[in-house]
Amino acid sequence: MKHMVIEVSGKQYYIGHGDKIQIDLCQKVAVGDLLVFEKQIIKTEEDGEKTKVADTLNRLVQGVVMGVRKRAKVIIFKKKRRHGYMKKQGHRQSVVEVLIEEVNYGA
Repeated sequence: MKHMVIEVSGKQYYIGHGDKIQIDLCQKVAVGDLLVFEKQIIKTEEDGEKTKVADTLNRLVQGVVMGVRKRAKVIIFKKKRRHGYMKKQGHRQSVVEVLIEEVNYGA
């Protein structure tokens, strides 16, 4: 099976046709929206050969938004010894679940 490495928001994802990935929410999206990923880095052929993707190739990676949700809460706890200072905060990052529908590997 062919795979490809794409870059989204500074993070790299190893994807293939039919995979589900979770990317950081960077823009307003709704369920059913079509996303096009423009930056591909490496493609893997069926025989396992990995090649760097040139910018001139006719390639395309498309995915459809399956949902928007939040990840598990991350706790931030700060404390200073012997001063009675404690601070507790939590943060939940919004993520978009994307189903990869089309992967065109180019020439």
